[in-house]
Amino acid sequence: MKKITFIMVLLLTIILVSCVSVKPKYNADGSPIWTTNTPVSDDDYYYGVGSANLKLKQASSLRAEALAKQNITTQVSKDVVNSIEEYNSKNNLKDSMYFKNFSSEVSSFSINSAKVKETYIAKDGTTFILCELEKKTVKEAYKEEAKKIEKLSDTAKEEVNCLLDSLGIV
Repeated sequence: MKKITFIMVLLLTIILVSCVSVKPKYNADGSPIWTTNTPVSDDDYYYGVGSANLKLKQASSLRAEALAKQNITTQVSKDVVNSIEEYNSKNNLKDSMYFKNFSSEVSSFSINSAKVKETYIAKDGTTFILCELEKKTVKEAYKEEAKKIEKLSDTAKEEVNCLLDSLGIV
């Protein structure tokens, strides 16, 4: 009886495991899945993919990397703008004059801090580059930019500290 129970549990386990879907790591053409489906940014990282097919390999690589980093910068910029708008909304403020350049400065810092994670060159010569940026790096950029704004006035310092506090960045 114990053997039969064991065999049934084993068979059931095998059936269940075989039904679990595993995300493919590669496309049908053998290219990495990230070349067609950019990884979704998670709690720790932003991701961006760029591709280029230019006459010179090096030029393709540089262009693909620039596009991947631009993709990340767009995400960061959107998050910064949303954070500032949310802060202004919660505090019944109109656009603060102290935050006008905040988004572009943090985004600029981010584009320079993104790192190449993977590279793939397709059969047709197209170079694909996957870049990532740690979100804690963006938080550091918030802090650095905040330090610049704090030097302007006491009001600026107060607004910056409230924004950072509301974002959980201290």
